[in-house]
Order: sequence, then C-alpha cells, then structure tokens
Amino acid sequence: MSAHKKTLEEKIADRVRMLASDKPGEVVAAANALKLILASAGTDMNGLAHAIENLGKNAEVSKDQMRKVWDAAVQHTENRLHGTDDFRSTDGKPTWQSVALFCQRNKYKLRPQTH
Repeated sequence: MSAHKKTLEEKIADRVRMLASDKPGEVVAAANALKLILASAGTDMNGLAHAIENLGKNAEVSKDQMRKVWDAAVQHTENRLHGTDDFRSTDGKPTWQSVALFCQRNKYKLRPQTH
C-alpha cells in the first residue's frame, strides 16, 4: 500500500492550520513553510490572499484563461492516471519520451550485441 501524496491544496491547508498553534516557533515555521509551498506553485502570500478574496465571486474569465486551466487540468489528470511507461497520446501511440524511458529502464534485457 502506498502513502497518500498530498495535493497542493492539502499542503497549504495543513500549514494554515499550523498558524493557529499556541507555540510561536511553530507559527513561524508554518509561515515559512507556507511561503515555500506557494513559491513552488509559482505564487506567493499575495496570490493566496487574492485567491481567498475571490472565492465564490463570479468573475469573468477570458477564453485564453479557460484554455490554460483546461490544458493544465487535462495534463494533471493524464499524469495521475498514467505512468510514464503506459501513456498513450490521443492517436494511441506512445510518446517518444515513454519509449526512450522504457528502453533505458529495460536495457539489461537486451542482448549484449544490441547495446
């Protein structure tokens, strides 16, 4: 059984909860960890605050923004559903990266004269 890998949202929520600690050291550590998590996601505390302020608002989203979100969601879903070795593109063929990785991982199975 594999350990559950936390999503970005779960990581952020954990650190926000830690901000409520009664121990000052834990609060500082939580704030620093939150900054690192947000930076790894390409944003910062201002981006988090902006997202919180706009929760539930019916803001107009441009078609370009919707396309970016859609493409990112599709890529994320494909990455979660498929391992590197079993991914197929929309035409049913494996990507060249998958083939190269398969060859690299299985080169020991080849006859020595084919190396």
